[in-house]
Amino acid sequence: MKISIITINYNNLDGLKKTMTSVLEQTYANVEYIIIDGGSTDGSKRYIESCQQDLAYWVSESDRGIYNAMNKGIAQATGEYLLFLNSGDWLAGVKVLDLISKNLGNCGILYGNLIKVYANGSEKVDKGPESSQLTLFHFFVRHHQSSFSFYKT
Repeated sequence: MKISIITINYNNLDGLKKTMTSVLEQTYANVEYIIIDGGSTDGSKRYIESCQQDLAYWVSESDRGIYNAMNKGIAQATGEYLLFLNSGDWLAGVKVLDLISKNLGNCGILYGNLIKVYANGSEKVDKGPESSQLTLFHFFVRHHQSSFSFYKT
């Protein structure tokens, strides 16, 4: 099952490096990685170019904001599931997608734990919703970084 991961970035080179490393080191092989950069001037474009062999698609151009950038990524996605992992976000280990993939296909939306790391170094784990009765609206107000949503058949 193919997972499309979309990373959007604008002038966040350090965050982008951390995000891309966490995706590119995954042991799960069926990943389509898409980078949408908003025309960064901090070296992000150069870094993306240096990794382009590992990317399904990338672009660095002006956009109309975060949601426009996300929609550009969706337009390129061909996976059955989508994950938005913006620059500065990262997967917590190299086997995250292996573990998640075992449950994909059984649901329309799969939500994993999110670890919030604060500037002072403290962390908080958000285990997500406990109820299976959540509405779609309520669910997506939650953290997109740990939400895999069914996209295509």
